[in-house]
Amino acid sequence: MPKRNKLSDFEKGQIQAFDAENKSHREIARLIGRSPTVVDNYLRNTAEYGKKNPGGRPSKLSERDKRRIYRVASNSAKTSTSIKQELDLNVSSRTIRRAIHKNPNLKRVKLKRAPAIRAIHKRQRLAFARQNMNQNWLLVS
Repeated sequence: MPKRNKLSDFEKGQIQAFDAENKSHREIARLIGRSPTVVDNYLRNTAEYGKKNPGGRPSKLSERDKRRIYRVASNSAKTSTSIKQELDLNVSSRTIRRAIHKNPNLKRVKLKRAPAIRAIHKRQRLAFARQNMNQNWLLVS
């Protein structure tokens, strides 16, 4: 059976108020629309409710490392391997890709191709260069 959301502060206050009125746990659960088990668990240990460590392996990347990765990855076309080498991180390139992917502010966008130079543009450029070859370009501001 799936878990529901944790009790809100309002629901916690309701449970404490109904408990102070000596209502049964089942009646409290019916009044607030939650299961009797969650009411029992909350009233058994109110100070520790919802503070259990969810577990899982700790991240190899510190928050500082993540910020450095985001700074380098944003507005650049660098690969995760080059980011790893540049920042000298002791993690896999896959970990760096995962960190970039988790950041909602970073999004990889394919670079737009520049239009190809047509033959007429090549001729016009060459003509301009030949025309202005003897110009003193140091005076151009």
